[in-house]
Amino acid sequence: MRGKEGGIYATRTDPTRPTGWLDAPVKVSGDTTDVSFGEAAAAPGSVVVMWQDNGTGTLMAAFQNAKGAWGPPQAATPAGAISLNSDLAVACPAPGVVLAVWTMNNRTLHSVTYDSHAPGPAWSAPAQIAEFPGKDFASSIHAMGTGDGKADVVWQGTFGAMWNLHYDGGWSAPAEITPQHLTKWGYPYTIVPAVSGDRRLNWFWQGRDSRVQTIYRDPQQPQWSAPQRLGQPWWSYAELAAVPSSAGSVSLYRVDFGSEIGEVPRLQTCFYDTATPTASARIADARALVARAQTLWNLPGPAREEANARAADAIAVAREAVALDSGFRATLAQWLVFPTIPCLRQSGGRDQALARAREAVDIFTALNATDPAAYGPKLVAAKKLVADIQAETQSADVQSADAQPG
Repeated sequence: MRGKEGGIYATRTDPTRPTGWLDAPVKVSGDTTDVSFGEAAAAPGSVVVMWQDNGTGTLMAAFQNAKGAWGPPQAATPAGAISLNSDLAVACPAPGVVLAVWTMNNRTLHSVTYDSHAPGPAWSAPAQIAEFPGKDFASSIHAMGTGDGKADVVWQGTFGAMWNLHYDGGWSAPAEITPQHLTKWGYPYTIVPAVSGDRRLNWFWQGRDSRVQTIYRDPQQPQWSAPQRLGQPWWSYAELAAVPSSAGSVSLYRVDFGSEIGEVPRLQTCFYDTATPTASARIADARALVARAQTLWNLPGPAREEANARAADAIAVAREAVALDSGFRATLAQWLVFPTIPCLRQSGGRDQALARAREAVDIFTALNATDPAAYGPKLVAAKKLVADIQAETQSADVQSADAQPG
């Protein structure tokens, strides 16, 4: 934390104290007061805090040992290695190992490492580890170690995609690990990591649809999962925090500042089971989104636009469930027929409604081949939807042509 006079302070829990914390924070930055950042990372047996000395452009570090005592500040880079507009992230790939990464001029990423197990441990020389692809520079960078000698750095690119550098003793090339346009550039305020289970690394952020999203990667796996949307939208952008709790689960926290002036901020939390999602769990998520879409559709004004968005989210999640278990195809097709298509038709989205109707026809056609008694009538209804939407589109086109002058 930053002190009022500008120094870097640290505190920790202490079960011998009445409050459960140290009586007062400990200043770890020495006599320096002109500092920036203040990033911390930990591994079993050690904690490191790093900051920038603005007067010299030096990256500084202080270590806490296993007994809770802080060592003196030490330089992690030569003077001038880091600039005032840099962004900093710190991680511990393994106990006693520190990795610091920072940006320079919105163009390049640089790093230093420290290994306390090496003979005469010292910081490595600063090295450029990557260049931001094209103009897709980061709004901020984030880092996390998994305790097995590996670490990852991520950032949100200009076009709303997440990018990743993987560290395993050496650095990978930058890789785009999510589709574009998942987020608005400059948002979310935070991208937060949590290591759960058997060193599964999870990243959480708040997406452009205001829902918390996540991806994960397991040890020894080169690929990240597809992004998953978690629960209902959170109505305002806010700082996120993630804390691994019991094995295989993570607690997410955010401060909701409310939408009204003078509203009292509230701390909100939810729990996320980081196990690989089941089809049943994803269908349950989609069902909740369908219910939300129907509720919003019955409200006046702008809520209907959000109803369409939630219905689209429900279909996307239902498709994920079908990819895991084809037994949910009928559920997906039924949600396409209602509420998705009626919402789109009534809000002028005929082209999208037609595409969804054709998707429903394809699903019911396949199901009808094995159970015509159950799915024959639904196939007929879906085909009628296609014909009705096509007729509406043709009628609208004729009316538009008649309205043209001359």
